[in-house]
Amino acid sequence: MKLAGRVAIAAPRDEVWAFLLDPERVGPCLPGVESVERLSDGRFRARARVGAGLFSTRVEVIGEYAQLEPPSAATMSARGSGLGSTGEATARLTLTEGEAGGTVVDWSAEVTLA
Repeated sequence: MKLAGRVAIAAPRDEVWAFLLDPERVGPCLPGVESVERLSDGRFRARARVGAGLFSTRVEVIGEYAQLEPPSAATMSARGSGLGSTGEATARLTLTEGEAGGTVVDWSAEVTLA
């Protein structure tokens, strides 16, 4: 599955870059994320509840930032599992200067579930 989007943020690019590369700050902004923990090797672990009502489950995801081009672009990869299923995702963020000193973030992700 491929996903993509664009968001304009009223903050300078270096501040947006620092925020997006801090999993402990980004995690609480994502739906269902219950906890985020930095691991010693530069990776991070996130625990989340996905789904709805009776059809929800907890998943654990290990992620890492694979390619960094400060403060313009980053690639993140993640692998997760929960209740008999697994998933992998690769996401790309591109930051450009926006209006009035703001930042435009273009993002795309490719997700595979099994």
